[in-house]
Amino acid sequence: MLLNQADHIAVGRATLDGVRDADNRWVFRELLAEGHEPWSGLRQIWAAASPEAKHAVDTTEHFDRGVSSLEEHKAYLAGLGGATAEPREFLEGFGRGAGSRLGTRFAVPFEVFPLR
Repeated sequence: MLLNQADHIAVGRATLDGVRDADNRWVFRELLAEGHEPWSGLRQIWAAASPEAKHAVDTTEHFDRGVSSLEEHKAYLAGLGGATAEPREFLEGFGRGAGSRLGTRFAVPFEVFPLR
């Protein structure tokens, strides 16, 4: 099992809670007063990089944009040190395995959780 960072876990839990409660009119009653109706349109949640991933998305066309984005996290990368602090190498290593299984150069794997 690959452990994740505390902030990623907190955001994931908040997302799951929000999705679960988006169609519950008793949780966010103040939104009803503002004219917002409960919403039950979400059918799946896709969790990236899960060890149980059975789906993937080709990211080859946007790979360089992802590298550029990660390079902007300078303080974070400096704190990591080592090979993980090299955005291109890190993302290539991460994306190649899923890409080869998908038949593309790079991909991101996902575990899909149905909600309904």
